[in-house]
Amino acid sequence: MVAPKNPKPKKPGRKPNALPGWEIPFFAALKEYGVIGYACDAASVNRSTVMDRVEKDPDFKSEFDASRESATDKLEREAFRRAHNGVEEAIYHKGLEIGRIRKYSDTLLIFLLKGNRPDKYRETFGNQLSGVGGGPIHIVIQEATPPDDTAA
Repeated sequence: MVAPKNPKPKKPGRKPNALPGWEIPFFAALKEYGVIGYACDAASVNRSTVMDRVEKDPDFKSEFDASRESATDKLEREAFRRAHNGVEEAIYHKGLEIGRIRKYSDTLLIFLLKGNRPDKYRETFGNQLSGVGGGPIHIVIQEATPPDDTAA
């Protein structure tokens, strides 16, 4: 008689199947951080379980999208604060703090402007060919004449 094989061991770091009620801590963490992996860890649920629900349950997907939107709004507020109000940083000399300076983020300001007024601030790349005086290009197609084989 052959002994039954042991089931495959689970991969290290995998979470057990989702416990009932995992949605509440999942959505709370997703709203806070906007990172699916963090939210899965907070709710002790597999990412695949979450993504299956997103695909199959329209109400779940709606809450999922709203939670991510909420997290993105927080990020935008923080980007605005850093770009507009700046961040105070310490100035050190020989290991001692000798003062403070407020630094602003021009990069964040640029991204905010591009996001809020893309028609004015986005980088547009395009090539446009035109004819004389900006008019249309006239194309003339000529038939190629075969080489004269008799001139050898």
